Amino acid sequence: MEGLVNITPGIPTNRIRNDDGDNKYHLYGNETFLDDKAMFYTENKPEKFIMANKKTKLITTESEDIILNMATSEAAIVMPEHAGYALPYNYSKLTLNTQLIDKDFLVFWINESPQFAQQIKSNNASSKHNLRRITVRMFNELKIELPDIEDQKKAGLLYKSLIELSSQTRKKTELMSKIIGQKVFLEVKNSDDEQRNDEA
Repeated sequence: MEGLVNITPGIPTNRIRNDDGDNKYHLYGNETFLDDKAMFYTENKPEKFIMANKKTKLITTESEDIILNMATSEAAIVMPEHAGYALPYNYSKLTLNTQLIDKDFLVFWINESPQFAQQIKSNNASSKHNLRRITVRMFNELKIELPDIEDQKKAGLLYKSLIELSSQTRKKTELMSKIIGQKVFLEVKNSDDEQRNDEA
């Protein structure tokens, strides 16, 4: 991966949690990552915050950044809603040579490619714990077979479109659930009101 992708790890949160700074940051976490991976923004999800001063060298997210989950070896692209979040040590930011590798294709390759999965499995063969974890060294040593950049873009766009379709379906399902829930509530309320009127 060296020469194609630069990996910048987040920083340990214990370096900043006790910081007496006055700048408040959202902390990028599992719920945030899952939203980004699914391209689905969950409202009212649990949020963690940290305080940091200007001297603290934070790694923060920007919209369209690629984030690598070091614990699960999965990648996601940051949604606009999650820009400006502080990145902890179990996540890393990936910066690409865009003339050689397409952003969406890289996310597809990390999340779906048997070639990637096999390399992670081989590197963790001696581990008795997390077989999906990845380190900076492991990432830099990954081997990737790259199609032509135009073919990468086509594959990446298709993968992104499938995720967007799934996200839209999920949004429609949640909206329908809310509408049905509100309708049932009103029917029960009206029934109770009618019963009280009859008793009166």
